[in-house]
This record gives sequence, C-alpha cells and structure tokens, in this order.
Amino acid sequence: MWNKVIGIMGGMGPEATIDLYARITEAACARGAVRDQDHPEVVISSVPQTPDRTEAIVADGPSPEPELIRSARRLEAAGAGLIVIACNAACHFLPAIRGAVGIPVLDLTEIAVRRIRERHPSVRRAGVMATDGTLRSRLYQRRLAEAGLEALVPDRENQRLLMEAVYGAEGIKAVSASGRAPEKLEAVAGHLVGVGAQLLIAGCTEIPLALRAGKLDVPLLDPATELASAALEAAAGS
Repeated sequence: MWNKVIGIMGGMGPEATIDLYARITEAACARGAVRDQDHPEVVISSVPQTPDRTEAIVADGPSPEPELIRSARRLEAAGAGLIVIACNAACHFLPAIRGAVGIPVLDLTEIAVRRIRERHPSVRRAGVMATDGTLRSRLYQRRLAEAGLEALVPDRENQRLLMEAVYGAEGIKAVSASGRAPEKLEAVAGHLVGVGAQLLIAGCTEIPLALRAGKLDVPLLDPATELASAALEAAAGS
C-alpha cells in the first residue's frame, strides 16, 4: 500500500509537529487504514533549536538553513522517501533544503493554493493569515497570483494581533491554544472577511490549533491538512 517512508521535519514548533503527524494518521484512516499495519511508516526529526524563521526573514536574525538542512539529511539517512515540513515560513528556505537531499520535499504553499483552485473555483480573493516572516517572503501571495487569485493580508493592527496570538506570552507557542489566542485570531479573520476575503488560509501551522472553521463565515483552508493528504498520495506512489 505504501512505497515510501514519510519524513516530517518538525520542531517549529513541537505542537505543530504533533498536529501534522496526527493529520497524517487521520488521513490514512480516511483512506481505509483500520489496523496499525495499514498506516505508512513515518520518521520525525524535531529540532526546536532551529532559529526562528520569521526573525531570519524580517529582522536579519540567525539563519535556520543549517538546522533545516541537518534535519532533512537526518530524515533521508533514516530512510525517508519524501519530506514534509511542519512550518509555513520554513518553505522560504526550500531551495537550500531541496539542494541538500536527494528526495522530494513537498511545498505546502503550492499544495494549498492548488486545493483552492480545485475545491473552491468561485473564490477570487483569499485572506492570508500568517506570521510576519511568511508574509514578508510573499510565499502565499506569489502562489495565489500565479493561480490568478488576489491575496488579502491583515492591516498593521490585525497583524499585530495575529503575532500576539502565536508568539505572545499567552500565545499558542507558549501555552498551547488556550487563553485569548482564539479570540484574537477570530478578530483577524473577521477583519479579512470584512475587506473581501472569500476564503481564509491558515498560513501558520499554529493557527489551526486555535482557529476553527465553524467560527468563521467563509471556508478556512488548513495547509497542514492538505499537506498530510499530499504526503500520503506521494507515499503511495511509485
């Protein structure tokens, strides 16, 4: 059933890594896995010490490339046949990661935008909820433009709320999806819908831990869920 081992590059943060593995497991069950033996082999390299991707992109902080490359090579050496990354902003460094290994490294931004075109063909404007680093790198804006879609991003105040929800003292990275993080993310989502977003992209792996689609007036696309599905497709391929 499975021809390749899935490698998860994680630690950015640890809870998002756990969540991606859980989504891979759930997706396998949806494909018919009923026994342990029906699930794909998965190896995980969790390196929480990887320098912050947003700081590297927007504030000239330490580059995460050496740790990302080390993690990718570890996964390849462990037998992974493909790699998925449990971090949106890390996709900014995909050229270096791909150049360091001989196995495919999936791009969750590309996968997410492809899913929008496939499942929501009437959508013309997508709101991007992501960290400063992901927005500065224009990962989603570029992919959406290539697909003929308009990207809407939060204004300064709402982006500040989003960053607090993820990185703040009571944010998701610090205390899980508790406290006021869901409330702040719902406010950002409402702002984007108010300026015309017909769909929202949860462009940070922590966001779906606190923001639920049922709270929103438009569809919420979770790139991590789509990445899990794509990983299984790739693992089942020849």
